[in-house]
Amino acid sequence: MSHGDDKGGFDLAGMLGGLLGQAQEMQSRMEAARKRVSGKSVEGQSGGGVVRVVMTGDFEARSVRILPLAFQSGDVTLLEDLVTAAVNDAVRRVREVAEAETAGVTSGLDLGALGEALGGSDAPRGPLPGEPGEE
Repeated sequence: MSHGDDKGGFDLAGMLGGLLGQAQEMQSRMEAARKRVSGKSVEGQSGGGVVRVVMTGDFEARSVRILPLAFQSGDVTLLEDLVTAAVNDAVRRVREVAEAETAGVTSGLDLGALGEALGGSDAPRGPLPGEPGEE
């Protein structure tokens, strides 16, 4: 198998160079997306708005608002649960914003013949960063 000839082989060095360039572009786009997310704020809530938490895209809680009616029952455990639920809602919303901002970052990455050389198009693989199913 020839790697650099013009008789049907492929140019591994050229493909790796192209892949490196694509990776650098993807990294730059990912950093820009992170900055956009970092500058945003979301609001999570629970109890129909009885407890509200404002959180930044960096997962920093900026404020917690609790309506007075939350204290009327005197049930501390209920209030703790409401605060926890509002924080979790805010975290979920930050993740949704981050996913929306980074959704297109990995698009356009073409492995071409290199992908075939490394295992073929039918080879199973795990998800790439940013793809559904990655944890």
